[in-house]
Amino acid sequence: ILTDAVIQGMLRNMVATATGTFLGEAQVHARGFRTEQKVEQTVRDLPRVESLLGEDPSVSAFTERTEVLGMVSSAADAESVAVYGIDPEGEKKISKIAQAVTSGAALSDSTGNGILLGERLARVLQVGLGDRVVVACAKAHSGELEQEMFRVKGIFSFNAAGMDRE
Repeated sequence: ILTDAVIQGMLRNMVATATGTFLGEAQVHARGFRTEQKVEQTVRDLPRVESLLGEDPSVSAFTERTEVLGMVSSAADAESVAVYGIDPEGEKKISKIAQAVTSGAALSDSTGNGILLGERLARVLQVGLGDRVVVACAKAHSGELEQEMFRVKGIFSFNAAGMDRE
């Protein structure tokens, strides 16, 4: 009984950590996105989806995110990552990304071309606050490579290896 209780507690803690820090309790994706991760698989009729979520009493908060597989590079190195585009104000309602920032500052709507990096990724890229990184990913619907330069505004740690490398 004791072993079962410990295992059940560990499982609950893992789920609470994953959903309570960044992932959220639920996500809405275009059909097939989770398995194929194609950049053109976007949610259709976003205003309607947001309206339905806003009217649902069981939904306490939601926000938009863009997720794409890409590469972040610096003068020292490059790493394949999941890149998340977020609405900084909306994100405050559902995730703890702002609280996870260990140096620098969380993003705000006025941050411009700022980026947050996980601690592990920052170490691999050998970058710190104010340094420049280049994010490369496929452009939706054309598949062409798109690159943009960002300045590191903050470094975060969720104390979870998978999250801290994003």
